[in-house]
Amino acid sequence: MVLHDEKMNRREAIERLLGGSVATLLIAGGLTACRQRKSSDALQANPVTQAALHIPCIACGDCMPCPYGVDIVGCFDVWNDAADNNELPDPKKAASPHYAALTRSFLADYHNRIPLLARAGHCINCHRCEPLCPQHIQIPVFLRQMEWVEQNAENRT
Repeated sequence: MVLHDEKMNRREAIERLLGGSVATLLIAGGLTACRQRKSSDALQANPVTQAALHIPCIACGDCMPCPYGVDIVGCFDVWNDAADNNELPDPKKAASPHYAALTRSFLADYHNRIPLLARAGHCINCHRCEPLCPQHIQIPVFLRQMEWVEQNAENRT
């Protein structure tokens, strides 16, 4: 069977990135929600595998304001801009000479656009934002992912 459907291509990419654990994920135009806590735990345990995923945030702002000051929409916007332009630093390719430049570019954009106290690392996993999200995004999971990439990128540059 020839797979030429765009959704199938995304599914294949996500399955490859997550090592087959995509069976518990809902995929509709991208990663939209996790069905079981086990999927969420897998995302948190291995954030490096998420580097190529676009966060399905529609920037509605319903999750805001965060009681801890995190600019959720802004953080996701930075991430998605980098993902859309294939400019997310992938720690699996850290040996590549292109990685350092890509990492510096990503961090410069993130640090220029998001004030220090509004960055992903200030999320405390209170989950107050999640029930407000019309996309059913597990917001703290993706904020942890962004924080992890930032910390590892800073450590490698």
